[in-house]
Amino acid sequence: MTKALIFDIDGTLVDSDQAMIGSIQLALKQELGLDLSFTDLAFTKGIPTQVSLQRFIDDPAEIDRVEEVVNHFIGKLVHTEELFPGVASTLRQLAPDIQLGIVTSKTSEEFNNEFVPMGLMPLFDTVITASDTDRHKPHPDPLELALSQLEIPATEAIYVGDTKYDLEMTHAAGAQFALARWGTAGTTAWQQEADIVLAQPTDIAHLVR
Repeated sequence: MTKALIFDIDGTLVDSDQAMIGSIQLALKQELGLDLSFTDLAFTKGIPTQVSLQRFIDDPAEIDRVEEVVNHFIGKLVHTEELFPGVASTLRQLAPDIQLGIVTSKTSEEFNNEFVPMGLMPLFDTVITASDTDRHKPHPDPLELALSQLEIPATEAIYVGDTKYDLEMTHAAGAQFALARWGTAGTTAWQQEADIVLAQPTDIAHLVR
């Protein structure tokens, strides 16, 4: 029996590609002179900004500096972020009957600045950000911490996400993975490993029937 649904944010609850990938694109162009496309930076979805920047920068201090630039651009692009259609109504429908949680690669600061203003916080029983664990997706630690706080075993939870990192974290923790198909572009081999495929946000409601 499923007792909890736990969600990724970017690409799952929130359409944020323009802000999240765009901010890294602009920062790398400005600071490193790299002219990269959204396709080049698709790998950044689902992992913390610092981990993404490690692909291009070796020096930890320089990573911190460029991350600040990324955050600056996020602030300028955050107005482009919006909930996917059907997300809010579906979560409000589910909240009285099942525990809801979030496990995100956003830092606590990013979470508070970008997601909290969307007004859904009262619906969630636990929130784990990248600031809460030393290891992040695809390691199981963030999801395991959420499960511990919810006091349920992994076998009674479903994690809903849109990236390979989400799937790997979920399976490593021993939970079921539901692919948010609306947040993915194209079809790749890893998607075949999903336990459940959801075509649209309103399909989330079917997970508890």
